[in-house]
Amino acid sequence: MMGEIPFIFGPFFIGALWILKFTYGKFMRYTILNLGVDFFHIYIFVTWLRKMGIAALIRLKNYQALILFTVNAVLMYGFQSIADKIMKPKKPKSWIKRILS
Repeated sequence: MMGEIPFIFGPFFIGALWILKFTYGKFMRYTILNLGVDFFHIYIFVTWLRKMGIAALIRLKNYQALILFTVNAVLMYGFQSIADKIMKPKKPKSWIKRILS
């Protein structure tokens, strides 16, 4: 397949969501695991795809793609943090606090 669409909507996107799901709330663990997966993806998997003649990074160097994926991961984590703060339901006051206030 040509282009980046199979990677964006394929295993890369699903993998990023699973990493976020299992490490949310532990930013360092999230960052390290995400860097490890991205490093494997760029330096091992894409190298293998290039040798097989399937895909290659043409306009990006490996380190640029790693930076791009890392920034994407940090933005995704930040967006989820903000969404949780906005969507967090308010706890109802206990009946005693309602009577006293």
